[in-house]
Amino acid sequence: MLLGRTLRTLPGQIAGPLAQMAAAVAFTHYLSVEALGIYALAWAAQELVYYGIVAWWTAYVQRHAAAHGAPEALARLNAAETAVQIGSAIVQAILAAAAIAAFTDAPLGTDFLAAVAAFTVTRNLATHFAARARAEDSDLAFTILQAGGPLGGLALGLVALAFVSPTAEALLLAYALAQGLSLAGGLVFMRFRPARPRFDRVMLSASWFYGAPLIAANLLEWLANHGVRLIVEMGAGAAGVGLVTTAWWLGLRIGAFVSLLVTGATFAAAIRELDHHGAEGARAQLADNGALLLFLLAPAIAGGALVAAPFAALAVAEPFRAATAALLPLALAAGGLKAFREHGPEQALLVFGRTRAAALTALIEAASTVALCALGLALWGLPGALGGAALASLIGAASAQALAARLTGYFLRRGDLARIAAATALMTGAVALLPQGDGWRGLALPVLAGVLVYGLAAAALWWPRLRAWRAARRR
Repeated sequence: MLLGRTLRTLPGQIAGPLAQMAAAVAFTHYLSVEALGIYALAWAAQELVYYGIVAWWTAYVQRHAAAHGAPEALARLNAAETAVQIGSAIVQAILAAAAIAAFTDAPLGTDFLAAVAAFTVTRNLATHFAARARAEDSDLAFTILQAGGPLGGLALGLVALAFVSPTAEALLLAYALAQGLSLAGGLVFMRFRPARPRFDRVMLSASWFYGAPLIAANLLEWLANHGVRLIVEMGAGAAGVGLVTTAWWLGLRIGAFVSLLVTGATFAAAIRELDHHGAEGARAQLADNGALLLFLLAPAIAGGALVAAPFAALAVAEPFRAATAALLPLALAAGGLKAFREHGPEQALLVFGRTRAAALTALIEAASTVALCALGLALWGLPGALGGAALASLIGAASAQALAARLTGYFLRRGDLARIAAATALMTGAVALLPQGDGWRGLALPVLAGVLVYGLAAAALWWPRLRAWRAARRR
């Protein structure tokens, strides 16, 4: 079930994050350092609005949409969905414009603020309905909604920057158009149909009880992710944000990309185990989920750090190159630890309904990020800022693991951890021993060697476990 569900959601899981990673590099060739910094702050405003206004409802729908399969229940959900989305859209537009105006001292015209509002509303709608499509097993709709905005935004954004105007405003409008088109295409294949708005008190009360603690958690999560940019903006201005953004964005997106390869299937699988086989079945499934997550995260983060310099030399525009090469390993460490926390122990907390504990882990990481990032920036500049953020992510991940183990019985098998660590160490040692090269050869050789060594080491280390699993399945 887990493998099949993973494969069905894989196109949507892969395409969107890959497009976002490509965009983080491609846009450095068109935007100035200051313009890229303002564009990054617009994304921060969008995510702030999503977490504060929409995410509580998304969390409820993702957890309970599958239970609304009967026609009457589906009609109730669609009526409440329509009411929530219409009611929140106006609030989102106003708050997004206010947030970006508060984040920067740069002069912002009304056209730019309108672009931020359009980008925010369309992206938040696409994010929400992608989560609902995944909960309803609407794989085609999920793929369109998850991948359409990032892929279309990348394509239309490059056209806008090259032929219209190399500005953050043009880029945001291109993304808004792409996200609107993905909504029009994806909703056709979902069970959602716009209905007469109805604020269902019972449903909204249940959704608020489940999702309200997540508002604090999500806002704190936003602070942990974007606090780095805001602290750098206060200390080094929009230009400093622009220099940090490519590495920071890549670090977060690579961690999210790797985790999304499995989380689309793993969360649903854990919910089904809880519903059908009880807490013990869910814990066993979550242990498998965590092992699969770390199996993919560990080599991606370690390998990415090893090839940061040749990658930056080849892919990133010259004004951003040196900063990206120096900062990317730290950003990868932070992104990988965040991804593990969100999709490992915090997933267990959400499966078992411990949303307040999830908020506490977000508080720990957010507070640590603000303090350690500011301290690192003051002492060591931009590397210190991202080093502080990476240390804060480690503190957050360790706290989440401890809380999930205590409150839900979440665990990771020691044998799985040992195999992953051994395979990653062998890969790292092999890549580190290779002679350094220039150009594509200097990037391709360590990547291919790392994939080969990790694949062979993992196959050898995991073979006894796989044989035992297959034998148990036959019985």
